[in-house]
Amino acid sequence: MKAKRGTCIDCGPEAAENYIIAGRCQYHYWQYRAQVKRESPRCKAAAAEEKKVKDALTTWFNLKIQLRPDRCENCGIHLRESMTINPRAIICHVLPKAENKFPEVATHILNCWYGCNECHYQYDNCAPIDRSLMPVWPIVINRFNKIILSLPEDKINRAKTYLNL
Repeated sequence: MKAKRGTCIDCGPEAAENYIIAGRCQYHYWQYRAQVKRESPRCKAAAAEEKKVKDALTTWFNLKIQLRPDRCENCGIHLRESMTINPRAIICHVLPKAENKFPEVATHILNCWYGCNECHYQYDNCAPIDRSLMPVWPIVINRFNKIILSLPEDKINRAKTYLNL
């Protein structure tokens, strides 16, 4: 197939002749395709669902921030300093909220504990066996035992592996 040359319908008549795709230069063609894709029913439905999930998480985080204790549940330091960076960072999920992890319980009322930035980072990034050595562990297990009832059957073993149970 031979490449077509012409003037882009979006660049205007004064634009230089260029290779065109469906009457548009490459730049405007891909902008047009992105717009068509955004306006497709499938994309609109996905965006609406994504907004619904994001709004639910925002509401959940705002509620949890209001209910926060003054001190980290793991090390006991004051949470004030950690909140100045990002207020949401003090809220640690017992089970991760990521879509490929446990989104079913992302906004579960008991799927959290409160920690400073260091403790939150340690909990999220350490090996499961190290997580069980943290002082907050009894709180985590207590809340997990209530959260587990909200998990689908196929995710219960994954959750137990995540917490090294």
